[in-house]
Amino acid sequence: MAIRIAYVVKRFPRLSETFILEEMLGLEERGFELAVYAIADPKEAIIDGDVKKLKAPITYLSTGDRTRFDFGALLLEHIKLLTESPRRYITAVRSFPMGKSKGAWLRNVAYGIRLARLLERFEVDHVHGAFVHSPSSVALIGAKLSNKTFSLAGHAKDIVQCGEVSLQRKIERANFVLLCSAKARREVALKAGLSASQVDSKLKLLRHGVDLEKFRPTVFADDVLEFGGGGAIEIVTVGRLVAKKGYGDLIDALAIVAARGRVFTLRMVGDGPLRKALEERVALLGLRRYVTFLGAQDRSGVISELERGLLFVHPSVLLPNGDSDGIPNVVLEAMACGKVVVGADIDGIKEAIEDGVSGRIYRSGDVSALAQLLIELIDDRGGLVTLSKGARAKVEKEFSKEKANDCVAELMASVLLSANSSVDEVINR
Repeated sequence: MAIRIAYVVKRFPRLSETFILEEMLGLEERGFELAVYAIADPKEAIIDGDVKKLKAPITYLSTGDRTRFDFGALLLEHIKLLTESPRRYITAVRSFPMGKSKGAWLRNVAYGIRLARLLERFEVDHVHGAFVHSPSSVALIGAKLSNKTFSLAGHAKDIVQCGEVSLQRKIERANFVLLCSAKARREVALKAGLSASQVDSKLKLLRHGVDLEKFRPTVFADDVLEFGGGGAIEIVTVGRLVAKKGYGDLIDALAIVAARGRVFTLRMVGDGPLRKALEERVALLGLRRYVTFLGAQDRSGVISELERGLLFVHPSVLLPNGDSDGIPNVVLEAMACGKVVVGADIDGIKEAIEDGVSGRIYRSGDVSALAQLLIELIDDRGGLVTLSKGARAKVEKEFSKEKANDCVAELMASVLLSANSSVDEVINR
């Protein structure tokens, strides 16, 4: 019988979180059985085509329209468990501290109680919270009430949003914690106040992997001069239109590039709350003929745009609350496609890009520096060849999807290993 894992996520499926989908598909390919428990349905207009490959059933923990859990339903979950088993209820409410938001605490406990009821039907072996904040709170409660092993994963914003005591409780109970960048690992260790031995035993660095067959060069580095010619350089960027992506900096930098007579186009893939403001900025700076907003695209659309572009720019910034990108998957995907990637010097991005070898790095928030770097790349097209090849080589060596999924599978299986069992025996038991 295969190992059964409950994957707890906040919203599913989401275009901006295809790395979670890839991880789950990888586990299913390796013989695991999964069930997905999402707190809510994002109801996004575009769904990644690979979602249909997932065998796991998807259950939404919220009620009604599947986007919210009304207050009455929340209270009912608390009252049900308190009436049925006061001892188990105390276990649930003591799993993590109430914190500043009583509403969030009430909600997460209710979701956790409901998860525990659902886990009884699926008979899972292990519970995994795919994000450090609310999904792991819910997963922790469900695991404790069901007496199951537990793990969690941390990425970027979720680490910022998770309280210190809550994070400590989760790590203490977890068999392991997956962290997608060295930056995330350092942040979690510092925030939770872990010792060196705790860091080594619990915090596992597991960078997201890229499908090297799906994301691969079509026009490779040696064709750059012919591809670019003396005409416009095509620049592409992909991401949610939110503050930490720094797209305002990119638009301001391109205004400088245009003013200095360089010819380019920018195709922006993605949507979000800042789209209108960014479109107005483009108009104000007279860049409408240079910049095209394409909106959200599924993975095939992203690949198509990456194939068109020559330069990929990811102008990430650090927000005042500490939130910033980890290692953005789309940066790795662009590198896998042999694009010349320009990234801000955010710690996670610097893990992917070695300046001058596999891309270029500039000081985050420095619009003039970004503009100057883009001008240099536009003017020296022959110099793009080395960067293009270096980008692909870096991803092949360090960010393979197969290697990442093998590692996740081994960690999941290791939780259930007996002293004399092998990983294969546990997976195929």
